Amino acid sequence: MPKVFICPSARRGKNGFEYAQKDYGINGGTQNGGCCSERRTDRANDGMGSLGSKVRLTDVSDGTSNTFLFLELSNYAFHGRMDEGFGSNPFFFVQEAGQGYVMGSSNGQLSGVIPPNTAVTNLRGAHSDHAGRGVLAAAADGHVGWVSNSMNTTLYYNAFTRAGGEPQVLDW
Repeated sequence: MPKVFICPSARRGKNGFEYAQKDYGINGGTQNGGCCSERRTDRANDGMGSLGSKVRLTDVSDGTSNTFLFLELSNYAFHGRMDEGFGSNPFFFVQEAGQGYVMGSSNGQLSGVIPPNTAVTNLRGAHSDHAGRGVLAAAADGHVGWVSNSMNTTLYYNAFTRAGGEPQVLDW
C-alpha cells in the first residue's frame, strides 16, 4: 500500500497488518435507504462511491468544491463488525463491504448526522486522532480542508450528497 494513505498521527491497529490499512475512506453518502446502502445496487447512493458505482464528475451537480470525495477514517476506528483498536480499513481487499466508506448520516436525514469523531459504533463516521479535533477531507475538485468536529451540521450533511440540490459553499 502506498504510504500516502497512512496518516502520520493515526494510531495503528493491532491486527498484525497495521501498515496494510489506510486511514481514509470514500464518501459513501447519507445512507439513504437504511443500513449498508453502499452495498445496494437496487437504488442510487447519493455519495461518491458505492458497490459497482460509476460516478463521474459530471454527476456532481452540487459542485465539486462543495462535495466530499475522501475523508479521514482511521484504521483504528470501528469498521463494520471490527471493533475499535483492531485495525481495519484495507487498502485493496475488503472482507466487509462497509470498510472504507465514510457515511454522513445514519438514516438518510439531517436528524441522523454523524459528526466527525463521534463515538458511535458501526455507523462509519469520519474519524481521526488529530489533536485539533477534526478531520481532513478532500473535495471532489481535489482541494483539501480541515473539517472541525463542530462544523455546521447542515453544511456537513449536504457535503455528503453529490446531487442533492443544496445551495451551499463549504467554508473550510
